[in-house]
Amino acid sequence: MHRPIATPVAALLVLVAFVIGGLFGASVMVAAAVADRRTADSGPTVAGLTAVVLLALAGVFSVLGGTPKASELTPAFASDRGLAAAAALGAGMSALYALVGFALAERERHQPLVSSIDRRSLSRVVVAGVGGISLLSLAIAVRAALAPAPLRVDFAQLVINLRLGDGYTRGVAPALDATALHPPLAPLVAAILPGVVSNVHVLVSALVVLATAGLGARLGGVRGAVGAGLVAAVLPSMWGQQLPEALAALGVTCGVLFAWPDRISAPSAALSGACLALGALSRPEAGLALPVVVVWIAMRSKWNAAPVVACALAAAALMGPWMFWTHDRFGTLLPSTSLGATLAGANLQVTTRGLRIGELDPLPPPPSGVDEGVVDATRRNEGFKRLWSARTPVVVGARIGRAWDLWAPWGVQQARTARGLTTPGSAPGVFVEAAASLVLMVWLWLRRRNWRRLLPFYGLPLAFTLVSALTFGSRDIRSWTAPIVATAVGLVLGDLWRRPLVARSTPVPRSSDVAR
Repeated sequence: MHRPIATPVAALLVLVAFVIGGLFGASVMVAAAVADRRTADSGPTVAGLTAVVLLALAGVFSVLGGTPKASELTPAFASDRGLAAAAALGAGMSALYALVGFALAERERHQPLVSSIDRRSLSRVVVAGVGGISLLSLAIAVRAALAPAPLRVDFAQLVINLRLGDGYTRGVAPALDATALHPPLAPLVAAILPGVVSNVHVLVSALVVLATAGLGARLGGVRGAVGAGLVAAVLPSMWGQQLPEALAALGVTCGVLFAWPDRISAPSAALSGACLALGALSRPEAGLALPVVVVWIAMRSKWNAAPVVACALAAAALMGPWMFWTHDRFGTLLPSTSLGATLAGANLQVTTRGLRIGELDPLPPPPSGVDEGVVDATRRNEGFKRLWSARTPVVVGARIGRAWDLWAPWGVQQARTARGLTTPGSAPGVFVEAAASLVLMVWLWLRRRNWRRLLPFYGLPLAFTLVSALTFGSRDIRSWTAPIVATAVGLVLGDLWRRPLVARSTPVPRSSDVAR
């Protein structure tokens, strides 16, 4: 049973809430403490769910009050919308109380660290630490030497405008237009950390290696962790990612990991949903991982509603403000306004025949002063109309083959060159990716009886393949699936490490020896 937060700690939280949010903030914290004492089994959970509900209400009240333009983003906007401001402040206070409550409950649930460690467990901790540091060092070294620039050139003006306080806009002042061409997370990271964005890019990509090793450990123990981590450290589609792709890969991989404890709980499911939402805010198509993981959580928890709802609500709380904003500005519920250009550019006459079949012919972004939502909707309609033709089966096959890097190496290089990108690993890297993809497909076939337990290993590649068939093949959209590929290959290598490649043969006795 959870013990309510001690009175001194609760009083300190009330004082902090008063300093931050005045009398209203302190009142919310007092209400959270009262709920904690009256619901001893789920006090922090109630506070956490209250925070999510209040945050959603803040977004609703803000939208109902009218969303301002970039030039109107002033403190007066919040003061003119008292309900939205109050709900947001209450959400912050409730979340703070829930965070402290969960931390104290987790501490009570376990014995002190020193008394629970013996020699064997200590040696395991040391080995795991040394192994993790070694994998991280290898990953950082590879990425520092070979990784591309953190962001493409078309991100530059957006990042500059964010740093200047002009909001999420494109173009040069005074002709600034709100933009949703790029999901928000990577540009915000680049704007907040302008001097070290390259180092952040390398570190995020290296952390994906550790998360991939965690997936390998779930299925193959130490050997699986080492194998998955080594493959993730050197696989071209892992170190060849730019910052948006690396953030998406980290979010999706951590989302799968947090959804994979032996007994799934609402807090771990909420962390999973938050990570998946951050992945979708980095690459829009990574949002397809959310329904896959939600269904997986439901199956593993025997259709228990608490973790499923926690995962979905956490994802909605993080993605909601961005979705509200894009809908208000551009009239679309999609996380970006680039799908139209992708569909139209992938279905032009030049990309459905000849050597460029299945590629992308990049379309320029909308000119300044033109609404991106209208342009996106028009291009989406054009792309869908051209998609349904007699050439569709051939083009779809080419896209899937190119996306899985089973297409000709020169075709992959030509496609990336047309988009101003290099091919990670060049032609040898394409063949390595092809081999890794084949290993994944064989591994999935051999593990087909365990598909329920391994649903993300089936669902994520399938979702990625559908995206590739609809649009175009690229390692960029493969980024959030690449850790799954690396994990499967690493598990195969771990099995080979355990079993010798050539079995030792038992000498057959000669007939003369038998006669004797």
